[in-house]
Amino acid sequence: MKALIGIDGSEPSIRATYYASKHVLKPGAWDIILLHVIDTRVFTRIEEDGICIARVHDTCIGIDDTIYPKLCSNARRMLDLIADNLKALGYNVEILCRKGNPSEEILKVADEYDVDLIVLGRVGKTGIHPLGSIAHHVLLGATRPVFIVPRT
Repeated sequence: MKALIGIDGSEPSIRATYYASKHVLKPGAWDIILLHVIDTRVFTRIEEDGICIARVHDTCIGIDDTIYPKLCSNARRMLDLIADNLKALGYNVEILCRKGNPSEEILKVADEYDVDLIVLGRVGKTGIHPLGSIAHHVLLGATRPVFIVPRT
């Protein structure tokens, strides 16, 4: 069986990983996919030739696709530490980094890898979505079970 765990680096996502690995999933019976999504919603497309993240004196300060590998490399360091801990518990672990809308990417990866369970931490910072907006949208769009670990 396969579990997809969304990791954004927040304390709730890391806590969800360890809670699921100790109380829900069983080593040898479950493989784990750790997914980090570079959230491209934070970038505003202003100009046709690039993504503008800021304006200084009418000049677009942008980023290009070279930034994504750097962001994934940084995320991979965090995911490697988590994966090492899970491997020590006896799990097979795969690490993925994608870019896009996090809830959409989580659902895409769940389908691509035909996972049996999606595990997420509940962040819910804004109060608009008590589960957190990503968990909320994943739960609404999922075609498989979703396990959400609450904040404590």
